[in-house]
Amino acid sequence: MLSIKRIISGIFQEEKKPALSLRDVAGKIAVFIAIVVCIGFPITDIFHFAVLFLAGLVVAGGTIRLSARRFAIVFAVVLIVVLMKGLLPRAALEEGHNVFVTKEQGEPLEQGLPPEVFAYTKELFLKQYPPEKRCDPQHGTCWQAFAPPQTTFEFSADSVWRKAKYSRVVDSINFDNLSQFRGGFTNDFAYNWYLTSDVKRESMPYFVMYELSPSSVNSSLCWRGHVLWETSPDRFTAIYHSTQGCRKITSEDVGKRVFGVSINNSSQLGFRARLEAWKLKLRQFLHGEKDDSQDEGFEQLAMRLRFSPILKVAGIINNFLLIGGIFTIILLMFKIRWQNLILPIIIILAASALVSVYCPHLFGEYYIHEGGEDGLTHQTFGRRILIHAMNGDWREALRGEQDVYWDTPGFRYFRAIEKSIFGDTNFGYLLVALVFAYLWYLFLTHFVPKAWAFWITLIFIWGLFPLRPCEFFGDFGFAYYLYVMIVRGGWPDTLGFAAFLTALWLLIKYWRLSGKTYLWFGFIAHFLLFVAVFMRPNFSVVSLVVILYFACRLAREKRFKEIVFTWAGFAPVLLIPLHNYWFGKKFCLFTGAIDMAVTMPPSVYLQAFKELVTSNFKGANIEQVLSHLKTMLGPWYRWVALMTVFFAAFTKRNLNSNLRLLAIAVLSLHFVNLFIFAVFWRYVFLTWALTAIVALSLIWSSAGFIAQRIKSIGLGTFKLLKRQAR
Repeated sequence: MLSIKRIISGIFQEEKKPALSLRDVAGKIAVFIAIVVCIGFPITDIFHFAVLFLAGLVVAGGTIRLSARRFAIVFAVVLIVVLMKGLLPRAALEEGHNVFVTKEQGEPLEQGLPPEVFAYTKELFLKQYPPEKRCDPQHGTCWQAFAPPQTTFEFSADSVWRKAKYSRVVDSINFDNLSQFRGGFTNDFAYNWYLTSDVKRESMPYFVMYELSPSSVNSSLCWRGHVLWETSPDRFTAIYHSTQGCRKITSEDVGKRVFGVSINNSSQLGFRARLEAWKLKLRQFLHGEKDDSQDEGFEQLAMRLRFSPILKVAGIINNFLLIGGIFTIILLMFKIRWQNLILPIIIILAASALVSVYCPHLFGEYYIHEGGEDGLTHQTFGRRILIHAMNGDWREALRGEQDVYWDTPGFRYFRAIEKSIFGDTNFGYLLVALVFAYLWYLFLTHFVPKAWAFWITLIFIWGLFPLRPCEFFGDFGFAYYLYVMIVRGGWPDTLGFAAFLTALWLLIKYWRLSGKTYLWFGFIAHFLLFVAVFMRPNFSVVSLVVILYFACRLAREKRFKEIVFTWAGFAPVLLIPLHNYWFGKKFCLFTGAIDMAVTMPPSVYLQAFKELVTSNFKGANIEQVLSHLKTMLGPWYRWVALMTVFFAAFTKRNLNSNLRLLAIAVLSLHFVNLFIFAVFWRYVFLTWALTAIVALSLIWSSAGFIAQRIKSIGLGTFKLLKRQAR
């Protein structure tokens, strides 16, 4: 019991430890790379993602023990793990897959698929989508307005690190729906169907083919739905299972192909739709009713591979090697104060629980974006950038699908990097979302005590569950659910917000440390400011304000070398206009959409001022300005919060310098909003959340000041009364 009390009391205790040196940071990066090598790429399942994430937490929070001998042992451990894993048998099934839609004779799918497979699949497709009931191809959102698949099998990002004959090589099969199947084709702009389309993106028809390998012999392939099993070259037997049925793979099946066909698929369900579905299933179970949500003969495809005894044992040994190797590396290289990990684990577990409730697709599935949304565009660009890079066409990869950036510049490259590491999953952005919750806590500790920062963070994460954010919290962007929705929608805002918060946290934490320590942390912070601008160009002004603020503080101490070195971290921002000029022969600072984004140029405000001076109070420009300000500022309580920001930024009272910096940064964010149309929802979540933090911090500091004054007045009064009594 005593130990538990000590742990609880020590959670929020300030720990005094020396700042990380460059040598320590380099050592941690090297160890983390060793752990990643043990896991291997791509990381496409939740088990390996969880191992990577937990190992990353320990590496970040532990104290590294550097020595040549320890690194030699780590190298030996990694070598043993990699070699042993390479010797273990695995299923190694060659998989090919693609969307299935057909309009005319002689299309690529008809030419590439075995005749019996194409005829059978086409028959199912025509039954589900008869020609007389299809959408009008004249409508640009109808699937018939788009070209059919141009290849037999589509590219999969899972094949980056493991060369594939068709789409990808898989060692396991386990899916019940299209999201779990993780087909990269589902998020390709070539299939941007929505609104009028009778074939929906979220339930698009598809097929999958597995070429059975020698290692899969004695395993069993189980499925529900339609499967065509090859019996002889290009001859197939159609097997339909209304419930799950299995067939054992024999030595005679080696090299033969098995096609799974899924035409009538269910759509992705949101939180409330899933809640209603759970209620329906529970009611059906309690009343003994049958689930007739799908028509007979059109069951959604579900497939699983039941491993042979050899593959089961190999899987157990593989996981044992992985966990044992990583555990050995961590214990060898780090001195771990486990108490330091309690807070991040609690916060990240709370965030994970909320994400799993609202967006379970992010955990190992591949969320299918709605047609017409930016998320689909970013996924497509990232996918094509990766294909160009794999083909060695680096010019096209760097071009990023646009001569002059129109969409936010950087997110396409993040998607490409994410796919190269995590394949066709959303694990890269999920990682950002989970870390973002802990970043809130770290950032808040600069302005309120740790205990208060912890409870405010938990309220931020779970305070409004199971309801959607109420109007008050939503208006201030102070609900983790909102940022998770951005991640699910595939927009870059949460990544930009995370980069900016991390940069500001690092600068505030380390700028007072002179020498190499600040050099590198300052460089990283400035690079993260570049990332924030790369993801959301409207962060350019606030990033410059932050950079100049710290440059001035460093200049007062004559630390000019540190100014120049850290500014190099932000220098890549120049690559944005360079890209536009190099590829588009046009000077454009950020994106070509600037004219559309800036709906309130300074000229409107000047004209409004003229109308005001001439007493033309009903002038068009005044009305336009007032309408914009009303949308930008919103309800009265946001006005009140904004007033506290002005007070913190310009008051002569001796405020905490960090709070004053944050207030100035927040005002620069609001300043940009005076000119752009994007002054609502996801575009301004962080702006108003930081506004709320300034208000909370100011209230906290004022409360402390008032309490101190009351205490001193009370003590003085007591002494005076005591003196008079004598």
